[in-house]
Amino acid sequence: MRFPMLTVLRHRELRLLISARFASQLGNQATTVALGFAVLALTGRAGDVGLVLAVEGFAIGGFLLLGATGSGPVSGTSAD
Repeated sequence: MRFPMLTVLRHRELRLLISARFASQLGNQATTVALGFAVLALTGRAGDVGLVLAVEGFAIGGFLLLGATGSGPVSGTSAD
């Protein structure tokens, strides 16, 4: 049985794009985890970890909203 959706993976450029996007997302998630551990190691307080991660989340959300208003590609690259 053939999977027609998988035939697009014959294209090398698309495979490279998908793997690059996966690596980028994995790096973004690892950064969030590492940031939490770094704050915990520096301060030793879980409340500080929550505060830093909340500020990070609000900053990302703010840049996403700014990009959604049509401000252009600058806000998208700033959020990354």
